[in-house]
Amino acid sequence: MTRALPRPTPFTTGSHYSNPEIDQLFSQVAEETDEAKRKQLFSQIQRILERDLPDINLVSPQYLTVYSRAVHNHTISPDGVSASFADVWLQR
Repeated sequence: MTRALPRPTPFTTGSHYSNPEIDQLFSQVAEETDEAKRKQLFSQIQRILERDLPDINLVSPQYLTVYSRAVHNHTISPDGVSASFADVWLQR
């Protein structure tokens, strides 16, 4: 729920969007075990967000990466270039 988020919380509510109806629907989704009902709840959430349009991307960043046969374990996860480089090593 948006009121439970600490301020500021990077990459969560940058637009400061808060809708009690959305919060209630997410609470219901978290407790719902019936898959069809969860799908219906998520559809409601999407319709509200589509109507409210709390955030819109105005730019599309250009992602770059590196390549070398000497570089190992680079971008091995879906995070790509945003991933950690903790396991990257260079073969010499």
